[in-house]
Parts: sequence; structure tokens; C-alpha cells
Amino acid sequence: MHLYLFSAEESLAMNDNVINQPVKFDGSNFMQFSEGSRGMKLKKARENYITITFRTIHEYGLLLWMNKGPNIKGDYIAIAIDKGYVTLSFNLGKETVPLILKSLFRVNDNNWHTIIVKRNKRLAHLIVDNTPSITTTSEPGATELNTDGILWI
Repeated sequence: MHLYLFSAEESLAMNDNVINQPVKFDGSNFMQFSEGSRGMKLKKARENYITITFRTIHEYGLLLWMNKGPNIKGDYIAIAIDKGYVTLSFNLGKETVPLILKSLFRVNDNNWHTIIVKRNKRLAHLIVDNTPSITTTSEPGATELNTDGILWI
């Protein structure tokens, strides 16, 4: 998986830098970015723009996780592979049931795929391989993703 860019509102210090080396995950390792590393502001984000390029043969896997609190009842954002499909789930703290967007096709074919996630306040978009955007809007009342400032990949 290549992590090309993660940025949040006010985190212009990243300057669209790219991590040049590919990263390989075998299910027993991870990467972690903390608030402030590489200029990222992660704790209170009104916007997120995430791009991940990856390939896999596995039906299940967690690609990205950020949260606040011990469960999904608090604020979180997750990008995962579920039954071969890309899923985006997030909660700005007001959802009573998990909010989930799912790609229209499987991505566990060992080909390279690119995921783009755009979130502006309550509105979220999931784009996989330049296909039309799948969108959803979260419950009224919250517009920020308030996390502990640690991005897990």
C-alpha cells in the first residue's frame, strides 16, 4: 500500500509530499502518525482528504483508522476491505448506527487500486479507481472529526 497524502483542514504544512517508498503490510504490522508529525493536524478536522493506492488478494483488512474513545460510538473514521469491497465508515459523534459507504466492485484481485476519501463537515465521498463518487451525509449536530490525533495505517 502506498500512502500518498493525508491532509486535514489547516494542515497545509504537508505541501502534498509523497512518501517515496512503498509500504508492505502482512497483517501483523502497522504505521502510526501522530498529531504534528509531518505537519498534520488530526485532532479536530472539519475536512479530510485521504488517498491510498494499494493492492491485495485478501477479503478483509483495515487500511486506515483514527478514533477518539474505546469504541465506534465516539468520533472515528475507518477505511477497510470487507468481503473484497472498500468500505468507508465514520462517526462525528452523533450517529446512532454506523454510517458505511461501500464500493460497487471488489478490489481483492491483486491489481492496483486507488481510494479517494473526501469529507467536508457532514458530507463524505468515496471514490475508487476514478469511478463515480459514492456519497453520504452524517447526522446533523456535528461537523468535526474529533480524534486522539493518532492515524493508524
